[in-house]
Amino acid sequence: MSKPSSNTPIRANSFTLLSWAILFTLYAFVGAFLWCLLISCAVLSLIWVGIPLTVGVIGWMRAFTTFHRRWSERVMGVKIGTPYAYGKNTSGSSLARLRVLAADPATKRDQWWLLANASAGVALNFAVVALYVYGVWCIVFPYVYSQATPGAFNDTWIFFKVHSQASAFLTIIPGVVVLAIWWFATPKLMQAYASLNKSLLGQR
Repeated sequence: MSKPSSNTPIRANSFTLLSWAILFTLYAFVGAFLWCLLISCAVLSLIWVGIPLTVGVIGWMRAFTTFHRRWSERVMGVKIGTPYAYGKNTSGSSLARLRVLAADPATKRDQWWLLANASAGVALNFAVVALYVYGVWCIVFPYVYSQATPGAFNDTWIFFKVHSQASAFLTIIPGVVVLAIWWFATPKLMQAYASLNKSLLGQR
């Protein structure tokens, strides 16, 4: 079991973190698939064929969670370390390796993290993406309105109703506000995501 490393955090701005948020939103579905695959292989372990498959999926799960640990450390400066009591090169038969891996508390926490990442993790990352997309949409809306069929985008926004090209330009105001909120909120949201990673993937 290794101690948290002393990596120097990369100074990532909100645009860089936006790229990570998009990636992690997609990766959450990969994690959910891994969890389902692990459960399926565990059920198949009742017959011998599922035992080596389960060992292999646990190895994939560890690689997946380790990637998120390293990101939390190197990009966000949240020290997590590697909490595994047993390495992936555990010797012996597949059954012996499975028993050792299953006895490691970090393996169970990895499984809980996959579920948390598919819910709370997605919410945090998607909030970053959604704020940016909505802000950009508000700013480009006047151009979209000018190119659309008359009346196609007539709608009521928060404080006003869009019914003409002149009123469409008013959407730039909430767009600028939302993008300002996105710029300052993104580091906080991604820091919260790194803290979520630490809460389940860190040492106990």
